[in-house]
Order: sequence, then structure tokens, then C-alpha cells
Amino acid sequence: MEIGPKRRLSSYRRYWKKKREKNDNDRGCKLPESSVREKNMEILCNVFLWFFYSTLAASAVALLVMVIQRLFHRHLSARLQHALWLIVLVRLLLPDFPSSPASIFNVATHIKMLFR
Repeated sequence: MEIGPKRRLSSYRRYWKKKREKNDNDRGCKLPESSVREKNMEILCNVFLWFFYSTLAASAVALLVMVIQRLFHRHLSARLQHALWLIVLVRLLLPDFPSSPASIFNVATHIKMLFR
């Protein structure tokens, strides 16, 4: 049972479809080999892991800011509270931040080393 009449490609669409096919054949386009696909997948996984780490780091900084605000809410001025959130914003805008020995993310590695 046919739902509706089959659409025919307009001459314009047929022209560009043939031209694309011709260009693909001229360039010798082939399906990517498995090694190329694996390399692309590895790059995609690395980008995902980098994005995940960056998001996790920004979330940790945001949680730290919330804890500081909760503990010292009576002693922090509005300007200082906004400055704390500015740190989170900078962390989100610059996800590949240079590491330093005074970073809160290095504390976790030091704690792991202590319990070994």
C-alpha cells in the first residue's frame, strides 16, 4: 500500500547529486578503513574524557564555593560572594587550566598516596 505518490527529484537536485557522485569518484573516495575509524573513535573518546574532567573540575569548584558561602554567609559581603562565583565562571570558560601544586585537585592525589 503506497502512502503517497513517489517524489521525483527536481532537475536541480538531480544535477547536484550527479555532480557530487562524479566528484566523489574523481577523488577516489572510499569508506574509511577500520584503522582510521578506530583513530577517529579514540580522538572522540579523548575529547569526551577531557570534557568530562573539565565539567567535574568546575562542579568541584562550584561545590567548594557553595560550602564557603554556607559557612561564612554572615561574614561575606556581596562583592566577595560574586568574586567567588567569578572563580567558577573562569573555571568553566577556561577548562584546560594550568595545574599547580596548590590546587584542590592535587589534594585528592596526596590523600590517595597517604592511604597506600
